[in-house]
Amino acid sequence: MIVLLTITGCSTADGDTSGSAPTRTGEAAALAIANRAGENPSPSGCLPPKGFLGPDASLEGRTGEYLLTMVEEVDTIPSRSVEGSLTLLPQLEILRQFAGSTGDAIPGVTSPLYGSTDVRVEGVGAVSVGNLSSVDTASPGVLVIESQTEAGPTILLRFGSDANRRELVRFDGGFTVLSVTEISDRAFLGTWSSGTRGPQSSGFFCATLSG
Repeated sequence: MIVLLTITGCSTADGDTSGSAPTRTGEAAALAIANRAGENPSPSGCLPPKGFLGPDASLEGRTGEYLLTMVEEVDTIPSRSVEGSLTLLPQLEILRQFAGSTGDAIPGVTSPLYGSTDVRVEGVGAVSVGNLSSVDTASPGVLVIESQTEAGPTILLRFGSDANRRELVRFDGGFTVLSVTEISDRAFLGTWSSGTRGPQSSGFFCATLSG
């Protein structure tokens, strides 16, 4: 799997930074499930996102502790789910840009946040590409990667310290990537995929600000 494809090849058209749905985990999620006739809710109460990303969507400044729920889908039906903490920190200015093959910064691609998580991704069939709890800025457990394309913004959370090593350009290997498709005041939601040479498991996720 080519790293730059991971950065730019997962653009979506779902989520919204203004007027999007409220947080839908926990009790709020249970109410939302009750009001959605015919849908298949996950065991955790996390629902698939329904919104879209606005043209200025970003996780810039969204630091803090989140409750992260990942739900696996099998034949579009929610099955297993895992929960844990997700910590997002402000990225060092020197590491906000990504260098291309010429050494120059890649236009439109930035990393506003990095962090860590204690979610056991193996519980939903995802692969762990290194240490997910690493807070080393050069190889963090979680890296937020944002890009602007003609189709609109793309916001990804790439998991695994090995996948996020700055001194190593990876062209293949395992991956676990969350793609943000909806943002509200205290939460963001989206889809995820994971595998080795191609997607082997996938689903959706909810991240809700704690406290």
